[in-house]
Amino acid sequence: MSTIRFTPEHLEWLNDRFEDATPEEILKWCSMSLPHLIQSTSFGPTGMVILQMLKELDLNIPVLYIDTLHHFPESLAHAENSREHFGLDLRVYRCKDATNQEEFEEKHGKELWKLESEKYDRIVKVEPQKRALREMDVYAWINGRRRSQGGERSNLKIMEFDVDGRVKINPLANWTYEQTWDYIRDNKLPYNPLHDQGYKSIGDHMTTFPVGDDEDERAGRWQGSSQTECGIHIPVPNEGSQL
Repeated sequence: MSTIRFTPEHLEWLNDRFEDATPEEILKWCSMSLPHLIQSTSFGPTGMVILQMLKELDLNIPVLYIDTLHHFPESLAHAENSREHFGLDLRVYRCKDATNQEEFEEKHGKELWKLESEKYDRIVKVEPQKRALREMDVYAWINGRRRSQGGERSNLKIMEFDVDGRVKINPLANWTYEQTWDYIRDNKLPYNPLHDQGYKSIGDHMTTFPVGDDEDERAGRWQGSSQTECGIHIPVPNEGSQL
């Protein structure tokens, strides 16, 4: 297989080109230009939007889901429902040394997430994600982050390099919370029922809480701490990539 060389200058040119493009235009270009392309999603609202767009574009790519073993039951049921709804080629990855929360707590304790949050994230999210991308031979991956989510995402680019030099695509980078939900309702897409209970952004059950209508979208994540990301989306310098 031939290799592709992406430089920071190339990525900057692509970002300029796609800044005003529709998500569909971005996804179509990626499908034609980037080999070994996948979508990585937790089946949140933006993930559902992207899945529908890929379906309408008739783009069948593998979908990666990281099961942290600490998801809400509703989240797991929603993931399975989404797999059936879209007919997905779904690849599920978990941590290496446990298959459920009970096994995990036997090996790492019940409060690793609280006592050593970085270690917890590394074991249940970062390592499985990196292993999945490696084993699936991924060159580029799509995710659903948006600038309007705030924090470190405020200056998000359409395309960037991940920590290992792969190309990471954020086709909904310039969408708003309202645009996302309007699309979901207009297309009658399935979504996590916890959203109807005040959960705007959903992660692990220990660190996710409902918020008020006037609160920020991610205000219910990691309440009481300075943490805003789980480690999968650590910003990295654009050093280029050899694919």
